[in-house]
Amino acid sequence: PSTLRLIDGCSLPAQGSLLRLLITPIECGTFYGTDELIDGLLIAAETVGTRLSGAPLVVGNLSQPNGGDIPQSVSHNSGRDADIAFYVLSKKGNSIPLDWYVSINADGYATDGSGYRLDTARNWAFVEGLLQNRKIQVQYLFVADWIKILLLDYAIRAGADAELIRRAEHVLMQPGDSSPHAEHFHLRLYCDLNDRLHGCHDGGKRHPWVEDWSEAVEERIGRLIDAYQSGVQSERDAALRELDLLRVIPEEEEESAEAL
Repeated sequence: PSTLRLIDGCSLPAQGSLLRLLITPIECGTFYGTDELIDGLLIAAETVGTRLSGAPLVVGNLSQPNGGDIPQSVSHNSGRDADIAFYVLSKKGNSIPLDWYVSINADGYATDGSGYRLDTARNWAFVEGLLQNRKIQVQYLFVADWIKILLLDYAIRAGADAELIRRAEHVLMQPGDSSPHAEHFHLRLYCDLNDRLHGCHDGGKRHPWVEDWSEAVEERIGRLIDAYQSGVQSERDAALRELDLLRVIPEEEEESAEAL
C-alpha cells in the first residue's frame, strides 16, 4: 500500500445522495481506487443511507489514477486505501454534512467547540456495511482507540451480531506510529484474488477469517514456471516478469496508515 502503483484505477463519483467527495481529492485527482475499494465504499454508503436517513458519507483521499505517492500520506499508493470522515450530529441532533474532518474526543464530542458529536449509529452502520460485504476483505479501519470503544459499546447495546463485533474489534485499530486518527477513518483492503495473481502484495496483519489466495498463487506460479521452461524466448521473458511480480515479499508488521 505504500509503494508501487495502481493499474486501471476506478474513479469514485464526486457527488451523490449517499456519498460525496471532499474538495481536496477533487482538486488533487486523488479519488481513484481498485474496483473493490470503490464498490465497497458505495455499498457501505448505501447500507447507512437505507437504514438511517441523514447526511451522505464524506470521503477524502483515495489514490491518483496511476497510484504512487500523494502529499501528506505514506500509503494510498495502490488504490486500496481511503480516508473517510465520521458521520456527525449537530447540537440539536441533526445529521450534518461535513466539508472537512472533525476531531472527536473520548466523550464523543468535537474538539473544535462546534458542539458536533459522533453519530455512533451511522458510523457503526458504515462499519457493518464494510464487514458484511463478501466482495471485499477489510484489513484495517484505522481509528483512535477511544472512538473504537464508543463504536463497539454502541454495537453491543444495539444487539449487533457477535461475530461482526469480533471482527470489528480486529479491524478497528489505532495506528502505532502516526496520528491516532481521531478525525477520520482510514480504510485499507486486502488484495483481491485477481490483483494478488498479478503482483499485489499485502503487508501487516492477516485476520483469521481472511482468504489469502495462497493455493491460487501457487498454482499460477507453477503454470508460469512451466511456461518459462518450455516456451519460446518471448514467452520465457513474459513468464519471468510475471514470476518477479509474484515473488515472496516479507510481510511488514505495518500498522501505520499515513503521516497525518
